Amino acid sequence: MKNIIFIILGVIIGVIGTLFFNNNKTVIEKVTVEKIVEIPLESNSPLNDLDSIDLKKAEEVYGKAFNLFLVSLGLKLSSNKREELQILLKKPENYIPERGDSEGQVYIPREIDFKPSNWFKEFVQREKADLKNMEDDKLLREVQDFMLNDPALFYSRSTYIQDYSEIKKIMGEYSGVLYRIAGNNKGRVDQVYMNVNFSLKEEDLIEGSFTLKLSNDGDVYSNSRGDGGNGNIRFKDTSILIEAGPNRFLHFRGSKIDVANFYEDGKLAGFVRFRK
Repeated sequence: MKNIIFIILGVIIGVIGTLFFNNNKTVIEKVTVEKIVEIPLESNSPLNDLDSIDLKKAEEVYGKAFNLFLVSLGLKLSSNKREELQILLKKPENYIPERGDSEGQVYIPREIDFKPSNWFKEFVQREKADLKNMEDDKLLREVQDFMLNDPALFYSRSTYIQDYSEIKKIMGEYSGVLYRIAGNNKGRVDQVYMNVNFSLKEEDLIEGSFTLKLSNDGDVYSNSRGDGGNGNIRFKDTSILIEAGPNRFLHFRGSKIDVANFYEDGKLAGFVRFRK
């Protein structure tokens, strides 16, 4: 016993350091010690002259000194960590640290009936997304398939639709629900109204009107309008983008007005489901 006092003390200090510096985020793994190598003391070591009573007193002194050491550092541990500390001080050989969540797991603040993509999990963690009012699980599952990694770049490379046959496919009056999950208004549910009404005046001349309104509880906070040619509906690859006011746009998964990702100030801010 007397030969491993310093070893135990070293282990205690090492574990306490781990508890302190990783209190909030790091998982403490259980370490199985297969063998403790006993280090023989030199023949002239003063510890060889100590009897069992002296060793017990020495252990008590070490314990008190170590507690004072912790106090002097001013360690602030959570209640569960303090309980771990007490177990460690009393019986270090029986100490088994609590296991937290494995690294890489992300808490999705809502029950969902599908496996979220890695991109979406990272987004939820990074933006502290609010999904509590997101009632449409099907929409949440669908929009993951076409989220943009670089919305600003994608938008900048899109072009206005000038082909009447393409415009004609999406003409009509639509209403929608916008679930804001990120940004300044995250957690809010807004309403969307859109009307696309164009006609072919000449062989290659499109004229008409476009309206898109965003509102919350009946109060319209964005009203995008356009008369004449198309200045709001864009096309990139196989998907449609629609301007929804300054620094806002909707990105649809194809050429159908059904579900869209809503981007604001260059970032994903919410999801929309439309009905005609």
